[in-house]
Amino acid sequence: MRRFLLARTEDVSGCSGTGHVAEGVEFHDGTVAMRWRVEPSSTALYASIVDVVSIHGHEGRTTVQWLDLPPDLLPVSPHPTGVSQVAQASPYTGWPFSSPEDTVKKSLISMLTAALTLSAASTQTSALSDWAKKHVPKVTESARNLIQPPFTITELEQLATQSVVAAQELKGVFAGKERAKIAQTVLSWAVQEVCPDSLEAWVVPLVEGDGVAALIESAFLKLFPEKAPSAAPVVDAPEVAAGGIQ
Repeated sequence: MRRFLLARTEDVSGCSGTGHVAEGVEFHDGTVAMRWRVEPSSTALYASIVDVVSIHGHEGRTTVQWLDLPPDLLPVSPHPTGVSQVAQASPYTGWPFSSPEDTVKKSLISMLTAALTLSAASTQTSALSDWAKKHVPKVTESARNLIQPPFTITELEQLATQSVVAAQELKGVFAGKERAKIAQTVLSWAVQEVCPDSLEAWVVPLVEGDGVAALIESAFLKLFPEKAPSAAPVVDAPEVAAGGIQ
């Protein structure tokens, strides 16, 4: 179970206003309960968070802001006070970080570190934080578009492209690591971040499979083609002796 706020930057309908207009909770099976914070208040149930975004998102003018980590990232060990450290850290946000954005970045960086078998000490935290701040909104937006029906190959290619662009900027941070593995980790993380539990069983294996790996490699070749080596070195004129070519 995790909580969220519905954040609206533009009031298309002219009824709700802007800001945090609703609050809700996603249950373990993906079902969502949401209550509007504006008058007249009402409460509604949805089959998934995807339905909430599809109905109330207004093409990106309204977004979901998670207030809790995904359940699999929450600690399960008991705490002396009877309240877990995550819940105790902040009575409102429910996590030990400064904002929802920081938590999202933290989970992505943790996933990259694990996938690339890096130690925490070897991770350039500042560089990764700046990188995540730049790319997280783009890849998660592409992932949301993919998860919403009809789930087309074009949307999958767009997500692969966003992940490749993000991964390319990490080549200096993760030197010596496979760029395709970085990109596929970013893509998989984004899908898991927005995917309801009811779809994970088939969506996650898909995005972590060989088909998506091929899409990623194709995107790399298209966006960042490697220059072919010249057939033979070219000799500049000053390097040629007066009697001919040496």
